[in-house]
Amino acid sequence: EVISANFEDLELEQDEFDLVYSAWSLPFCRRNSFGAFWKSIAGSIRYGGHFAAHFFGPNDDFAKKPGERMTFHTRTEVEELLSGFTTLYLSENERDGASKVGVEKHWHVITALARRANNGRT
Repeated sequence: EVISANFEDLELEQDEFDLVYSAWSLPFCRRNSFGAFWKSIAGSIRYGGHFAAHFFGPNDDFAKKPGERMTFHTRTEVEELLSGFTTLYLSENERDGASKVGVEKHWHVITALARRANNGRT
């Protein structure tokens, strides 16, 4: 099932999904909404289910723009978000390159793949 909605409007059921895949979208959740939305995501994944996403780090050029429109995380903060998960892959990458619309920028991306802990078992 593919869901397309504003983060603030999305209602996720407890233990609803085997996989939540948020490619390049979570950084666009407003900073003041991210904490509550993350709790909703984490709770929506069944035990043994998976989570995969990209986060933007604080060195990303998008972080230079003021406002509450986006959320940025350090690697340590992503590790804390994944505390109820077994981390299968976590990578931090910085590079210069073009955006999807062809604008050159500096990227700071943290990529995560994790499995929700299964009642204390991994």
